[in-house]
Order: sequence, then C-alpha cells, then structure tokens
Amino acid sequence: MVRPVVYAPTKAFKLSDAETAKYKEINATVAGKKDSDPKAALAKIEAALALVNAAEAAADDTVSTSDAAFVGIVLGGANSGEAVSGGDLAVDTEDVTVEEPRVIAEEDEEGEDERSLWGDGEDDPNEEKDE
Repeated sequence: MVRPVVYAPTKAFKLSDAETAKYKEINATVAGKKDSDPKAALAKIEAALALVNAAEAAADDTVSTSDAAFVGIVLGGANSGEAVSGGDLAVDTEDVTVEEPRVIAEEDEEGEDERSLWGDGEDDPNEEKDE
C-alpha cells in the first residue's frame, strides 16, 4: 500500500535578525550609489576576459624533440598498427613474469561410478532401460 506524501510545515521560514540587518545594509550601500556606470563595469569585465584569453593563447604546448626524456609520441591505438612520431616503439618484456600452470591436469575419464545428474537415485526417464 502506498501512502500519499503530504507536506505540512510546522513553522514559517524567517531570516534571523543578523541576516535581516546584513541584507538591509547591502541594499542601502547599493541604493546609495548614484554614480554607478554599467558601461564602465562592462568594459572592466571585457578587459578581464581579454586577459584570460591572452593567457590561454600564450600557453606553450609544443614538445621539444631535443629533450633527453623525449622518446616519441605514439599515434593510434592498440590494434591500429602503432606509429611513433619522432622515436621508435620498443617493447621490452624481460622483466615481466608470466604465470603458467606447472602441470597441465588431464581430463578425468567418465566412468560408471559417476553420480547421476538426475540426482534422486531414480533412473533418468529419457534413457532406455535394459530389460
């Protein structure tokens, strides 16, 4: 059975005295400014955005091939016939240990002593009976 959800608040929302005093102070400060210039504020925002764009454009993301740590850049995925730009693709697996079973187990021979899959000791009705 599903009960309907009923919301019944027990008390009304009210700002505290400190919060009320704070928002009235902010309102008086903003309302008291008669010399606010929206065009100047917009120009200031645009100048800040221009600085951000200039910093992003000046970022140097080039890769130096003369660096000793540069070994090349792999192009392509695992199955696409890798190509290396500026270096050789060398794979070294000398330090990799591959775990293999020491002895391969032989398959068990099926015999007469195998338990019936029928399970309860009765003969499988799908098998033919020797009479």
